[in-house]
Amino acid sequence: MRVLEGFYSIDFDPVLQIVRISSYGFWTLEVVDQFAQDVKHLRSIVGAHRDCLMDGSLCEVRTPEVADALARLAQKEDHVFLGRTAMVLNSTLLKMQNRRFLGGDRFGYFDNEEAALQWLAAGGQAT
Repeated sequence: MRVLEGFYSIDFDPVLQIVRISSYGFWTLEVVDQFAQDVKHLRSIVGAHRDCLMDGSLCEVRTPEVADALARLAQKEDHVFLGRTAMVLNSTLLKMQNRRFLGGDRFGYFDNEEAALQWLAAGGQAT
C-alpha cells in the first residue's frame, strides 16, 4: 500500500483484482507529483491493465492548476491504470471537474461504492 497521509492511499485488492484509490483533502501540485510516482510504482508491481475503484467522496474541489496537472497525468499511459475506473464522488462539482479532465469511455461516476463495484463487475460503460 502507498499512502500520502492526509491526501490518498493506493492499494491492490487481490480478491477483487482491482486497484483501490482513496483520495481526500485539498491537493497541491506536489501531491499530484507524489501520486503519479506512487501510481507508477504500484503499476510496476500489479500491471497496467487493471480496473480501479477511486473513492473521492472525501476529496475537496481542486484548484484549476491541480485539475490541469491531473488531466496531463491522465494522458500519460505510463502513469495510469488502463482498465476502467469507477469513481465515487459525492460532489457534483467534483464529478464535473473529473469528467472535463478525464473524458473517455472507461470512467464511471457514482454516489456510492456498491454501485461502483457493480459497474466494474458488470464490465460497465461510461456513465
